[in-house]
Amino acid sequence: GTCGGYCAAIGRSCTGAWEESGDTCTVKHDMACDQSIASSDAICECAALAPPSPPPRRPVPPSQPSPPASPPLPPAVVRFAVIGDFGVSNQMERDVAALVASWDVDFVISAGDNRYDSHTLNETVGGIALYGAFLPDAPAGRENRFFPCVGNHDVSDGGGIAEYRRFFSLPGEGVATSGTSGSELFYDFYQADGALHVFVLDSEAVDATIPQQQTWLQEQLSRSSAAWKIVVMHHSPFSSSSKHGSKSFMQWPFAEWGASIVISGHDHHYERIEHGGIVYFVNGAGGRTLYSVSDQLVDGSKATFDSDHGAQVIAIGGGYVHSAFVSRTGEVVDEAAYSLASLTWTAPPPATPSPPSPPSVPPGECDEASWPDKDGGLVCGECKVLVDNFDSNYGSCDGYCAAIGRSCTGAWEESGDTCTVKHDMACDQSIASSDAICECAALAPPSPPPRRPVPPSQPSPPASPPLPPAVVRFAVIGDFGVSNQMERDVAALVASWDVDFVISAGDNRYDSHTLNETVGGIALYGAFLPDAPAGRENRFFPCVGNHDVSDGGGIAEYRRFFSLPGEGVATSGTSGSELFYDFYQADGALHVFVLDSEAVDATIPQQQTWLQEQLSRSSAAWKIVVMHHSPFSSSSKHGSKSFMQWPFAEWGASIVISGHDHHYERIEHGGIVYFVNGAGGRTLYSVSDQLVDGSKATFDSDHGAQVIAIGGGYVHSAFVSRTGEVVDEAAYSLASLTWTAPP
Repeated sequence: GTCGGYCAAIGRSCTGAWEESGDTCTVKHDMACDQSIASSDAICECAALAPPSPPPRRPVPPSQPSPPASPPLPPAVVRFAVIGDFGVSNQMERDVAALVASWDVDFVISAGDNRYDSHTLNETVGGIALYGAFLPDAPAGRENRFFPCVGNHDVSDGGGIAEYRRFFSLPGEGVATSGTSGSELFYDFYQADGALHVFVLDSEAVDATIPQQQTWLQEQLSRSSAAWKIVVMHHSPFSSSSKHGSKSFMQWPFAEWGASIVISGHDHHYERIEHGGIVYFVNGAGGRTLYSVSDQLVDGSKATFDSDHGAQVIAIGGGYVHSAFVSRTGEVVDEAAYSLASLTWTAPPPATPSPPSPPSVPPGECDEASWPDKDGGLVCGECKVLVDNFDSNYGSCDGYCAAIGRSCTGAWEESGDTCTVKHDMACDQSIASSDAICECAALAPPSPPPRRPVPPSQPSPPASPPLPPAVVRFAVIGDFGVSNQMERDVAALVASWDVDFVISAGDNRYDSHTLNETVGGIALYGAFLPDAPAGRENRFFPCVGNHDVSDGGGIAEYRRFFSLPGEGVATSGTSGSELFYDFYQADGALHVFVLDSEAVDATIPQQQTWLQEQLSRSSAAWKIVVMHHSPFSSSSKHGSKSFMQWPFAEWGASIVISGHDHHYERIEHGGIVYFVNGAGGRTLYSVSDQLVDGSKATFDSDHGAQVIAIGGGYVHSAFVSRTGEVVDEAAYSLASLTWTAPP
């Protein structure tokens, strides 16, 4: 009856529907996914997994297990599941195991209590219907992919720790590990070619005392060069459960020692806690009877769930960790994304927040051959060389990397004038040696921002914000057209980002300035303008601001200067105007709609009709609307403009971008995100003390630009000041930004 029905029959969701022509793949016209037509044929696109069923008010009884759901996480370097307190071989455990099996993860981490009562580990872990597919199988050449920690019931129940030792061989034959613990009850292992380093503790202290494990963990964390360092144990350092609660004997200085994430169980609920600069997950909802969460949450608790069993899936890649806890009924209960920069702090003094980590250099772009002072020309790996004259010329790997405009990401004392590592060093460590191995795999970090904007005579260097690789990456500027030092600094910042295109939120020219002065020219945004002889399409997409109409050559100059959206640019071409228009990017995954809030070519109602229709017809995953006047703004100057408060969410938009007010702001309203970005160069306006509802971040103390990366079901945004300060950074999932406005 519909493409929705067809896709559902194969366990997927409809993402596109068309009436065909002549029993072929030729499209006659678009249809809605739920639209029925009097035809035997139609073209259906089923490019998404079926959405999870809505959760019942009570857990599903054993006789009615719910189908597993895949949470909306992006592709990643490594992807793993976390379970805990599950070993009872009941329907709840089987439902959770089926959920995990549906995710196609690289491995599974267990937070302990792998077996309860008289159950055996073969019953609760083994078997293809549970987690047997993750256990090693030497004849089949299958390495271990199940990494548990010891829980109290693993010691006290059933066959006790003797059965645990017989059943598990940890971390497993062939699994990468430092092998430094001398125990299978606390151990470490690497994944993703060493990018992830996991440390599993024995909080039951069977093989070693707590102080002995502390010494081991602190040393191994300091020696590890992995980007991500995760610590796993059974007893929770912090927990809001009404049963066990926080365990002070496990409240070690994990952040100070260099951990990124801490995972635990013991309490039978799910919880996400931000504490001391890192994230703690409590995950004990794998199958055993649940415990309720206390009314008194621990400090930093951001999400709790105690009404059904489930599992967690974590994806790491592109400088970000994405986590989702999913109930066995398919409900995505909690979802969060954190940047690598925000999760690798050492515990800071209260008044000194850590700066963001410098962005990595893409593989293959280090050009080690051009680096100076390589002993014998030796290149020891990607962005890694053997440095000669180390102590006399550079003093440390920090010094060497800084000399080539990069940041140190690894340092080692060498052995025998070769790439053989003798031992690890700190990047700032000096040694009495003429040689050392230095890895300079990050761009030089931005200079710390001054307390005041940099004066025109001292433009600050541009900075690349810590955003992951993406399908499409673009910059947003607004209210910039004054051809002053502030505009030039912002333009240099944008030029440093290697974006696919630039969106302008209007006021591209002020006073008597011409658009050639404020937009054209290689020092500003000329590189994004079309050049037919060079075969260069347009990559600069502005909207009309009030000063584009009232100042200088007015709208006539605007029409002469811009040809929008541009020759060869993909567009529906339905507006009949160059002042409001649409264009596609990333093979149609992104659809941008640019409005004319000055209403030069069409009235506001006419544009509303056009936008609503085009949003409904668009099959793009991401739909962004751009205009000059801000629907919502906390500025003390103009503020919110009610005439632009259209039902964007209800019509299907994901993000709304505007300018007019000269500050930066991120607002969550009606299920979507609104950005105000008018800090491109013109005199700034202050933010009011009365923020609009949903305002999440504001900045009015310097000029800057925004960079947005879209890919893997996520949008990542960062606003960066012209001095290089990453002022605001946020990540949203596609699921959370495509709601229709609810009743």
